[in-house]
Parts: sequence; C-alpha cells; structure tokens
Amino acid sequence: TWVMGNDDTHDLIKEPTFLIWNIIHSDKRDPDSIMHSMRNGQNYAIKSLNGVCDNLLNTCTLKRKVIKVTFVNTADSIAIVGQNGRIKKKVYNTDKINYKIKPNDTYVRTVAYNSNSRLYMNPIVRYDGKKVPLNADVIITQNGIKTWGFRILMVLFSFSLLLLTRKIIRR
Repeated sequence: TWVMGNDDTHDLIKEPTFLIWNIIHSDKRDPDSIMHSMRNGQNYAIKSLNGVCDNLLNTCTLKRKVIKVTFVNTADSIAIVGQNGRIKKKVYNTDKINYKIKPNDTYVRTVAYNSNSRLYMNPIVRYDGKKVPLNADVIITQNGIKTWGFRILMVLFSFSLLLLTRKIIRR
C-alpha cells in the first residue's frame, strides 16, 4: 500500500496534532493533480516528535534493480525495510543509501531516521511490468440491503435501549 501519513487524532487535548503528514510531489496545486500524484506513489510521509521535519527526500532512482536514495540532510540512520518489517540494509550518519533488490524481495521501503523525525517512503513493489498496482484501483460499491439492514437494526437497538432505560428509571 502507498504510504499515508495522518495524525488520526480523536482527542485534541490528549493527542497532539500536526505530527504526522504527507509531502506530495505535484506540479500543480489543484485536487486532480494532487490525487494523480498520490495514486502514483509520488509522496512520502513524515512522523515528527514536535511538528518539525529534520530531513527531506532529495532523489530516488531505480536502475538495474539498484535503488539509490539521497536526502537533503544527513540522517542518523537509513533503513531498507522488506516483507514483514525485515531490515534488508541499514546505514548510519549519511545522506544516502543504495540497495540491490534481491529476487526474493517482494517489496522494499526506505525509512530515514533523524533525532526529531522519521521519513517513510513508498515501497518499490514487484509487479507484472504492465500496470503499476494502485490501491486506488479498488472500486467501492454500496450494498444497499446490508446498509439499510444495519441502519434499521441500529434504530431498533436504540429504541429498545431507550425503552429499557425508561423502564429502569420508573422503578
């Protein structure tokens, strides 16, 4: 799945906001261009301790099964992470990493660690060479019978709960 950073805050008092976000590479700032960039994995996520990012992506290339990634600043460490979170390679105190993708790598993702933030890149995924797999290709449809059945069930449950509460209070 393409990376998606967001705070997912449910309590503005106990959970700080503006600590996790996306950086999207798009030539234009209109919704269609931004969605196009995100569908094609032209973004990365930042997770910060205080809302400040220590590092940014400089370049990312893939040639002859070798991924080369450079960052604007030196990272405390940079990891290439594979299937099931396995660390494939890790380097320290540098602004770049190279990794030759192995035949058994189903995907690899680059993560840069700095003292204040982490930068999570989209994975490089194996595919058939014809169509890049996009999680946005999923067509969502509504099941009307299940949707209305659930709604009716919730109304009946709420009404039953109300009647039960009134009965208990009258005692």
